[in-house]
Amino acid sequence: MGSALSGGKDKVEPASPDKEGSATADTEETPYVTKRRCTDAICIILFIVFLIPLIGLLIYCIRYGDIYRILNGYDRCGNVCGRITERIGVAPNDPKFTCFGADMTKRKYLLVRGAGIRDNDNDQGANVNRECVTSCSGYPAYREFFTRCIPEKTQDQVNVFFSKTGISNFFQEVSEDMDLCAKEILALFFIALGFSIILLILLRVAVGLVVWFMLAAVLVVSFVASAFLWIRWANQRDKLKEDYRYLPQNQSELELKNVRSYLGYAIAATVITVVILLLILAVRSRIKLVVQLFREAGKAISDMPTLLLLPWLTFIFVGIFIAIWFYLALWIESSGMLTSENNVNFNYKKDAAMMVTRWYNLLAMFWITQFVIACQHMSVAGAVSFWYFSRRKSGLSSPVAKSISRTVRFHLGSVAFGSLLVAIVQFVRVILQSVYNTLKTGEESTMKTNLTKACGCCLAIFEKFLSYINRNAFVEIALKSTNFLESSARAISVIGSNALRVAAINSVGDFVLFLGKVAVTLSTMLVGIAMIQNKEGVQHVWVPITLASIFAYFVAHSFMTIYEMTIDTIFICFCEDCEKNDGVAKPYFMSRALMEFVDESDPSKSPDKTTRPSSAKTIEN
Repeated sequence: MGSALSGGKDKVEPASPDKEGSATADTEETPYVTKRRCTDAICIILFIVFLIPLIGLLIYCIRYGDIYRILNGYDRCGNVCGRITERIGVAPNDPKFTCFGADMTKRKYLLVRGAGIRDNDNDQGANVNRECVTSCSGYPAYREFFTRCIPEKTQDQVNVFFSKTGISNFFQEVSEDMDLCAKEILALFFIALGFSIILLILLRVAVGLVVWFMLAAVLVVSFVASAFLWIRWANQRDKLKEDYRYLPQNQSELELKNVRSYLGYAIAATVITVVILLLILAVRSRIKLVVQLFREAGKAISDMPTLLLLPWLTFIFVGIFIAIWFYLALWIESSGMLTSENNVNFNYKKDAAMMVTRWYNLLAMFWITQFVIACQHMSVAGAVSFWYFSRRKSGLSSPVAKSISRTVRFHLGSVAFGSLLVAIVQFVRVILQSVYNTLKTGEESTMKTNLTKACGCCLAIFEKFLSYINRNAFVEIALKSTNFLESSARAISVIGSNALRVAAINSVGDFVLFLGKVAVTLSTMLVGIAMIQNKEGVQHVWVPITLASIFAYFVAHSFMTIYEMTIDTIFICFCEDCEKNDGVAKPYFMSRALMEFVDESDPSKSPDKTTRPSSAKTIEN
């Protein structure tokens, strides 16, 4: 099967878990391969080669860029406000640039006035005057905003959204609020952590109750919403008939439209309710498998608690990378050669290399981010698959650390391959979105705009599908040490052979995990409101509460992501176990609780159900 190696024994005897080779074995019984080989090594080489030109392009953009052109802005001569501008790339005796290179250290604010004002400094109208000034107070109808002098009317619009005290005061007040609520925000972080742990305990000890309760709650809410909308539609219809009993022809189109809207909402809600009911009925016999997979995932996380550290490591790496990427993106956007078409207003125009760097850097961001996330998925898959195919599951010696080591030593090429596929789809989606925005603002046909939008939606669905296949392919790679394409084909085959089970896991399991995230977030938010709403001195209560809620969602997501990947890995391992072993001559690696689902998988391989508990062999025999 795949690349599984054969040995001379018919079954694996229990052994000391201190060594990886003792806890599992390369025999006919297990698809887990301990003798690893490098997979898709060419892809990690491609990944490194991909980054080399990017480094050169970034150096070029930094050479002809100045990040303060964006942060501070520049005047019509190209002088950066609040800085001394160096005459890089400009001939010293060129008469066109006599005003370039001035000392603007005392003029820290950019004032833009005139007709044709645009948001992009590189695309100013011919009649626009850009100048650096020492203060905005000397210019009527303008106020200071960071390093810009902005019109009063813009400030008023911001006031309506943020605060009656003005945006500058708003940021000051928010800073004061964050300082006042620092202890509460830290406390809410740990409260969210506590709620997440409680959720994990519930999923560990009462997962059946949790799953069925959530499904029943969703069904009840859908039914109540449908009934309410039908009643509301009937009342509105009867009221309209009563109001225009004698003059029905006087009914306005708006009133009729409102009644039809309620009818449409009622029909849609009813359809959704019926779909949910049919889905539950269709997968009801497999919901037990979902519940048992949750239990098995809980056991795996209990035996390997360091799994919960992986999302935090991923978050740190991704956070550091995004910060660096954003800083470099500012340099790219600030790069350009000083040019002018009218010898009045000078702008920094990008050449072809700078334009290429902008898109190249974006693709690099997608690929590197997906690469780090894929490393987490591969590490989880490796640790959980090793745990599943171990005769003694508790007390394993550093399974997570060993899985990370195997990923780095053997499977970074496969990680690079899978992450590249997702990154390319994300990159194409951004390009299509850019095309859509261009068509929407131009005079192109509506058909082209709708086609572009439809392609973007299809790509979004394809991206989700590709990410799902990737995760399952990583499980197969962790099991058999096969290349990415072979593992993907095997994963698709397993998923196709267990379509209804997969539907149950994805619909019920993912829904339960999502509701768990929402429950932790809302619970933390309610506690935050109780803690902060009456705190003396806080002017914008919603700001610290919103921040705490974001932290709470991230904490819950970190736990649930590991749970999701663990469940997917155990399911693939379960399917491989069912195919490889028969429970008699070749003992199963699964628990007895999972063994009840084997008959449904392949009755021809199983003894009679009445004799199974005593005759079938598992890890518990």
